[in-house]
Amino acid sequence: MTPFVSDCAQNYIRERLDILARENGIRILIAVESGSRAWGFPSKDSDYDVRFIFARKTNDYLSILPLKDVIETPVCYDSTLRADYDLSGWDIRKTLKFAFQSNATVNEWLRSPIRYKYEKEPMGILQGCVRDVTDLNALAYHYERMTRRTFDIVLESPVDAGLKPYCYALRAACSLAWIVRTKTLPPMDMPALLAGLNPDPALREEVETLIARKGDSVEKERIPRNPILDSFLKACLLEKRSRPPKMILNDNQIATANALLNKILSFLNEEGE
Repeated sequence: MTPFVSDCAQNYIRERLDILARENGIRILIAVESGSRAWGFPSKDSDYDVRFIFARKTNDYLSILPLKDVIETPVCYDSTLRADYDLSGWDIRKTLKFAFQSNATVNEWLRSPIRYKYEKEPMGILQGCVRDVTDLNALAYHYERMTRRTFDIVLESPVDAGLKPYCYALRAACSLAWIVRTKTLPPMDMPALLAGLNPDPALREEVETLIARKGDSVEKERIPRNPILDSFLKACLLEKRSRPPKMILNDNQIATANALLNKILSFLNEEGE
């Protein structure tokens, strides 16, 4: 567990997850932090964004009635965590479908450095699936689009910019650079991205300084524009990628996804749902 989530907060969130699982009759296979705490640059007032993947009892999937494939709780201030907090999760069927469509959200949840729950066997199956089926070009397009969107916010003023969009743009740009350089799935957090990319010392120093400053700031703080960071972001965006075609699963992909779903549910049955 990183220092961005204390042991007390970790235990409390696990208790909340257990309550949610009992109330909804589900089994949580993985639960992670998905926001700035997991990305490695929380502010003093950052909230907790807890995301999870769940499975229902096998018989529930045999019903003719549609199943709710998303479970969410409203964002609200939590007096124990002393921050805004929300829970949101996807059913394993929805997750598998999105995995075969190279969904960036699924990729990031599975690579979060902050895990509250983790079922090794079913998650090992899912992680192997994601490694095999993710289209890196689609993922690169996602991170390029995210970089452009957040860098556009930075560019709104020639004098200063929000600290938060700077950090968001840099993480997306580093993820894009990772895919281009290594042809592999990128880690989720900035420390791992920087360690793997090993950027120019001047750039690395500026990024680390920015991240350190965000840790002492509030979410809406603004800072002077930084020419070193701007140059890196512009360089990452020199090549404009074409939007990939909408990914519609073919019969073979559907059959493979169904086989993986059955394998995961069979394991859960053996464990005693």
